[in-house]
Amino acid sequence: MLEELGHEVLVANPRKLRMIYDSDRQNDRADAETLARVARMVTQLLDAIRHRKEATQVDLAVVRSR
Repeated sequence: MLEELGHEVLVANPRKLRMIYDSDRQNDRADAETLARVARMVTQLLDAIRHRKEATQVDLAVVRSR
């Protein structure tokens, strides 16, 4: 939905960012702030992922349920 409105959307894997998983401040707010700061500086560090399209997710759910 956000992409349709013209925004850039990054879906990051926080487990790939040592700065988060080794942090002493383990909470959602601190993790989100760290992800946002890294995204503003160097997006390649986030190991961004792409979600499958909705139709593909539905098809995959059917296959897995069998």
